[in-house]
Amino acid sequence: MAAEYAAKDLNTKTAYVLKDTAMDFTMNLAAFFVERFKELNGDGAILLEDTFKTGDQDYSAQINRLKAMATAPDLLFISSGPSDCGLIVKQLRAAGVNTPVISGDGFDTPLLIELGGEGANVETYFSTHTSLTRDSEKVKNFVESYKTEYGTDPENAFTALGYDTMYLIADAIKRAGNTDPKAIRDALAATQNFEAVTGTISYEPGKRVPKKSVAVLKVENGEFVFMKEITP
Repeated sequence: MAAEYAAKDLNTKTAYVLKDTAMDFTMNLAAFFVERFKELNGDGAILLEDTFKTGDQDYSAQINRLKAMATAPDLLFISSGPSDCGLIVKQLRAAGVNTPVISGDGFDTPLLIELGGEGANVETYFSTHTSLTRDSEKVKNFVESYKTEYGTDPENAFTALGYDTMYLIADAIKRAGNTDPKAIRDALAATQNFEAVTGTISYEPGKRVPKKSVAVLKVENGEFVFMKEITP
């Protein structure tokens, strides 16, 4: 969904991709972005793919390669986990690179703002499971219940995703009428229009990945601001 938002809402045509080679998640995320961004903007849309590894502290080599490109990209796609995203953004902005940055849910962490500092406020976007500031009764009720239980705001959308997972399983058990694993699996696969905190969840026949919306957030003044909800 990051590719959709980048191409259609940010009107970007070309991109630089920086991906963490130490995790399957970040490698797959980058591959999905590249594939979809090319579908939307053509085979020449990705100007350069570069790499790093989890825990790296110095991104000057990657930044120098980016700045040396003959044609500057419209967009930077950073495929990283939570621990690295803030430092990458901080070093990019400190080097004078103010090109819009977009990523996936690896950026859905307070570390983006804590480590990214003022640099994170410069055109930084990411897609994640929902926005916890979205104008939705389910979201508001979840946030209030979480605060009552734990005395703090939910850290990110993964808290809501875990909550939804348990209620989705409970709903499947109820529909199955028993706790037989196969019956629960079949009931899960038949789920349609389950109203969850992170959106409406449905499963298409033969697919194990649910069809549901995602949210795009932007960092503004040290906060995550909801920009748009996108449904595949």
